[in-house]
Amino acid sequence: CITADDLASGVRKIKQVVHSTFGTTVTRTAYSFADTGLSASITPTSASSKILVQIHHPYKLYRNDYEVNGGILVLRDSTHIYEPPARTASSGGSGGMRFAVVASASSNYVQENHIILCEDSPGDTNAHTYKTQYAADYGTTVTLNFVDSDSSYTPKASMTLIEYETGT
Repeated sequence: CITADDLASGVRKIKQVVHSTFGTTVTRTAYSFADTGLSASITPTSASSKILVQIHHPYKLYRNDYEVNGGILVLRDSTHIYEPPARTASSGGSGGMRFAVVASASSNYVQENHIILCEDSPGDTNAHTYKTQYAADYGTTVTLNFVDSDSSYTPKASMTLIEYETGT
């Protein structure tokens, strides 16, 4: 973990920052994970560098039942660097779903922002692409970058990926 003291003392420095956004609305109803469209590439300047990945995913979940579930993965190239924890539901549960709501209503709609912070150590100076994938569970519809029906909310939310390379 990098502390403020590390940065102030020069032990760790931010060497480069890469920023990417993706504003297209995407929807998924399948349990298998698929690309969200959000990705960014970075080439570490040192094999000892760490990459701090910061992701913001606005999402909407809907299901005409009492439980809604969805999940997001973070990958470096094809390697998972962040996997949602397995959940245990009364209906038997399944792995890989990060956001879930169980309610007594017969129809559920949840609209939130999902923030992910994770640190990665690629161990080389090759170019790497970080991206996210998403999935739905139990008949849930997951929508990312949804268009809000409130006309006062003009801009559509967009997913953001920021990568920080740190090192000495």
